[in-house]
Amino acid sequence: MRARDKIAAIICVVARAHIVKKPTRRIPTAESKLTYHIKAAPLVKKLKKPEAAKVMYDFYHLNEKRLSSTIVTKRELIIGLLMEGMTAEDAFAKASRAPDEQS
Repeated sequence: MRARDKIAAIICVVARAHIVKKPTRRIPTAESKLTYHIKAAPLVKKLKKPEAAKVMYDFYHLNEKRLSSTIVTKRELIIGLLMEGMTAEDAFAKASRAPDEQS
């Protein structure tokens, strides 16, 4: 298998599966001493509601002092964002910027 074919195969695997643990892979070619860099897409893990609630609870208790007191009113929004695959830090940041719900 030629180096160009190896690169094409790796690109297809990365693009299709998004399962690469390292953020960057180096692929040397046989024809030259150049190194190609391929950025891998981050793995997105969607959570179920009980898992998302546990992640939210753990993050809240670890960061309670730096979070605003109104964040507790946005519980369902945070759980929804976590279920979509967002990280806990990003979900809390987005929820804190969201307008308060008026009942």
